[in-house]
Amino acid sequence: MIRLAATLLVLSVITVPAIAQTQWFPYVSAEGRFEAAFPAEPKVADLADASGRRKLDLIVELADDEAYLVSVSYFPPGTEAGTPTAQVLQKIENASKQGDFANATILGSQPVTLGRWQGRELAMRNDKGLVYRARLFWVGTTLYQVVTIVGEARGAQAPVRRFLDSFKILKE
Repeated sequence: MIRLAATLLVLSVITVPAIAQTQWFPYVSAEGRFEAAFPAEPKVADLADASGRRKLDLIVELADDEAYLVSVSYFPPGTEAGTPTAQVLQKIENASKQGDFANATILGSQPVTLGRWQGRELAMRNDKGLVYRARLFWVGTTLYQVVTIVGEARGAQAPVRRFLDSFKILKE
């Protein structure tokens, strides 16, 4: 019996690191302005809208209720000029409450920093049990949105934190 317990203990110690060390896919933007690590290889869309504003989206969808996204929007010079960063971030946070999250319950909203940049972290849950967690950063005229959408049971688990914490702004 003791030998069986010891064997099970050894097996559990060996398998836990293997699970925790699943392969993540690093991404560094072509301009070198940011980096992030995804739990799978992201799909990349680099688009410009009718106004000429460029938008870069990277997304990983692992299941119907699990997605990881970095969205970078490059606005024309002078956009929000003179507006305090906290005010711009509040506008962006308010705009996040749409679509499936229009009537979501706010779980938290607080200021965050990333190096020398101010940001906001927002968490909300919709009536379908999905948790949206995002970090928003306004740098010059660039909006960075780092987002996870997962089922409520996984909302605070390690992959969500690992993804959010992996995001870095490299250049302004």
